[in-house]
Amino acid sequence: MNEIELAQKLEALNKYFGDKVSQIEEKEDEWHADKQKFKQELSEVKARLNEGNFNIVGKSKVDGNKVLKAQIFDTERFQSFQAGNTGKAGFEVKAAVDHLVSGVSGGTFDMRTGIIAPESGSRSTHIRSLLPSQSGTGDSASYFTMDIATEDNTAVVAEGGLKPKSSMAATQVVVPYRKIATHAVMSDEYLMDTPALADFISSQMVVNLLKLEDRQILYGGGVAATPDEMDGLFSKATAVTDTVANVDATIWDALALGITELKSADYEEMPIILMHPTDIFKLATLRDDQARFLTESIFDGMPQILGSRIYSTTAVDADDVLIFDPSGTRFFVRDGIRVEFSNSDGDNFVENKVTIRVEERAAIVTPEAGKLRKIEGLAAFVTSLQA
Repeated sequence: MNEIELAQKLEALNKYFGDKVSQIEEKEDEWHADKQKFKQELSEVKARLNEGNFNIVGKSKVDGNKVLKAQIFDTERFQSFQAGNTGKAGFEVKAAVDHLVSGVSGGTFDMRTGIIAPESGSRSTHIRSLLPSQSGTGDSASYFTMDIATEDNTAVVAEGGLKPKSSMAATQVVVPYRKIATHAVMSDEYLMDTPALADFISSQMVVNLLKLEDRQILYGGGVAATPDEMDGLFSKATAVTDTVANVDATIWDALALGITELKSADYEEMPIILMHPTDIFKLATLRDDQARFLTESIFDGMPQILGSRIYSTTAVDADDVLIFDPSGTRFFVRDGIRVEFSNSDGDNFVENKVTIRVEERAAIVTPEAGKLRKIEGLAAFVTSLQA
């Protein structure tokens, strides 16, 4: 190897190791940036914990008023509206709605202004939080149903043998989005006290919207019956069949039947059960012929049967039960919950009033309706099991 070749080799090696050093330095810069980002995020979490926005033990819980305050009342748009620089302002509530309302406490009294926020109960669990959800587009949600049961010729075949043909049909189902909305008019003097206004919105208008949303998800009549309503789960669910004849049958037998029907259809996911609180009370206080409770404990935790959790909710009518696998449903959100203020509605400007509007657009679809079972008339159903 002559001197020229040696010099070229050395130059190549120098470039190779130089590139490697540069790559390492770039990685170090990335690691340093990630470290700084992590430290910043950690500091933000600590700050939020110090402010009391989260409960460290158990499930995180966000204060509804603080969520609204940060997303609406602390923004420049709202402050500009409050100052009279603009006649309209709109805000989308981006936080999880269950967290938004779970921290609301009714009956609060502000000594500084004398404003009382009326007490309004809020559900700890909304139906949408139990369902798979996704953002929607256009004016409707759609899905395809596949049906191979019409002609299933699946069979074992010999090596190189002719494979039997099975029929498969796909049907597109289109479900239009439905709007849920409300509005209220109030004196603009409320704008001088934003905490009271936040309490009013969160504990009244948003909560009421979510309660109606629950009702629509469960009991909406659907496009065919009531064109403006959602396709509720009860309208899609199959009634549990009375296949037990036992004089000692109870509510537990009725629930076990529903779960068994789903399992017998090869739906392996563990279903969940929705019941009204009065029916859960009856379930929890069932006794044997010696007045002993049938359950081991009626005070400890959420009731379960065959591994399925039983949710207590007033969204379900008393004497109704829904047993379903959530994976058979989808909750599409076209426009999330939006809160808007305007002093340009009607005579608002001359009367010093503000209109507050709360609305959303969404749809519930059931691509696999076979994963839903219902009992309408629980007491009568149990009586039929005992016959």
